[in-house]
Amino acid sequence: MSKLWWKVLAVVVACAVCVSYASAQEKKGKREGGRHPTVEERFNKLDTNGDKKLSFDEFKAGPFGKKGGDPARLEKLFKKIAGDDEFITLEEFKDFMKQMAERAKKEKGKEPEKKG
Repeated sequence: MSKLWWKVLAVVVACAVCVSYASAQEKKGKREGGRHPTVEERFNKLDTNGDKKLSFDEFKAGPFGKKGGDPARLEKLFKKIAGDDEFITLEEFKDFMKQMAERAKKEKGKEPEKKG
């Protein structure tokens, strides 16, 4: 009887591990197969009306506006990206995201300042 008990216990543990792994994969899969979305995919998600350009309302409804920052600062950022018109094109968005990635890369490579 004790051999049967150990087999049952092993099956239960294996099931628990599988469920845990599947749950982790499901969370990971929320990013489309575990990868980060492309710049185009991010742009298209923000472009809710499908006109191939982002209005300020679409921009602030996305992650940039959801961070709870200063609305005036958000508007200034939008105008910086959009340039002379009142919309952000895919190319402008790509340029901005490239600048952000380069900036993050530089920041990551910096040594933390020592206090003291």
